[in-house]
Amino acid sequence: MAIEDYVDFSKPDSEVIAALKQKDVKVRPWSSILEEYDSKRHDIMNREKRKDRKLSGGKFEEVSRIRLDFEKLIAQRMTEFMFALPVNRIYTGIDGDETKQKIANAIEKIFVKNRIDRVNLKRAKEFFSACEICTQWIPVDKKHSEYGFPASKKLRVRTYSPMSGYNLYPLFDEYDDMIAMSIEYTSTKRTDKSITYLETYTADKHYKFENGVKVDELENPIGKIPFIYAYRPNPIWDGVQHLINELEFTLSRNSDVIAYNSAPMIKVVGDLIGQDDKDMAKRILRVSSGGDVSYVSWSQSTQAVQDQFNMLLRLIWMLMQLPDLSFENIKGLGAVSGEARKTLLTDAHLKVGDEKGDFLEFFDRETNVVKAFLKELNPNWAELIDDIEVEHVISPFIQNDEAAEVQKWLSANGGKPLVSHIDSIKMAGFSSNPQETYEQIQKEEKETGMAALKGLADEF
Repeated sequence: MAIEDYVDFSKPDSEVIAALKQKDVKVRPWSSILEEYDSKRHDIMNREKRKDRKLSGGKFEEVSRIRLDFEKLIAQRMTEFMFALPVNRIYTGIDGDETKQKIANAIEKIFVKNRIDRVNLKRAKEFFSACEICTQWIPVDKKHSEYGFPASKKLRVRTYSPMSGYNLYPLFDEYDDMIAMSIEYTSTKRTDKSITYLETYTADKHYKFENGVKVDELENPIGKIPFIYAYRPNPIWDGVQHLINELEFTLSRNSDVIAYNSAPMIKVVGDLIGQDDKDMAKRILRVSSGGDVSYVSWSQSTQAVQDQFNMLLRLIWMLMQLPDLSFENIKGLGAVSGEARKTLLTDAHLKVGDEKGDFLEFFDRETNVVKAFLKELNPNWAELIDDIEVEHVISPFIQNDEAAEVQKWLSANGGKPLVSHIDSIKMAGFSSNPQETYEQIQKEEKETGMAALKGLADEF
């Protein structure tokens, strides 16, 4: 359905903006998520929920407050498992056609030139934390031939999220098709005063509002909204926040106990008659007959606290389906094989399988936007571009045992070489000029062979 069926642009700007900012998707507001994401806002830092200790005379002693950034770590760990290994793009529908191959190469170059692997890491972290992201592809005036043909514009990519200070307002029709995308933000770049901007894109138009007033209306040349939007109802750490809070309170309370009992305490039995002068070499305390002086040692066991800490830690990672990759755990594994490591990370890989659906859909829509811009950049390819299909493959992170992997494929290949001599030189990375190194090796082998033949000839 058309945007006009939902928004009447002939009405006052305030009513138009209110209609554009209608948000049907259910996403936790960033202000609420920030209370969990920023450890400085945790309950352990709240002086009403964990009060300082009141001393005699009306004074207060600060209690220990140990805060843990588990939310950031969980979002980062999930991002790394999904995108530490770059997304692989498989192009089909080329059918040996030279022009279609050039189109596939151009699409790949657009992604590579925009460092899409780095972009994926950034927007995945924001998606898992802030619950929603929006990526925009922007044509920038610049003559070049980077895509395999002369072009007057370059494509740039930019991602928005509430974490970065942007409010996102997608507008969907009754069939869940996006009919408008609005980005709201506040900036002081253009003037000394703070201005609230709202930019709205539809399939045909680009509207600009400043402080609630429409200031521009432009044509959208590609006939498609140049935004890709994704959302989730809750952050990735949903379900373990109470465990994180309990862990912080457990550590903080135990820290107070340790601090209180760390100062030495002396027990005196009988009357303390007096003591010698403060000669460090001869410190003598005199007590009455039958008296004694000794230190009081703290005999409380910390095993219960340690057990609770370990249990809470295990529960957090177990419920998140993510491994605890701390140094202590990793060094305890020893020299395990690549297949064993894959088995250990099964739960994490299943978690990636659950989460990657949103991103695969996101990448498909993103490719369609890139194709639409490519049609404008090179009209000669317009009729063939949609014939190219792009499949995105997300591979969960695994630390491969390269020797075992090579041996597996070597056996499958009947013991024959898997790569050429020059390719192995390139993959090793020791040479700055693999071709020159290859030729030098060939020359040296030839000279060695000639010398061997000459030695045999001399013997006879």
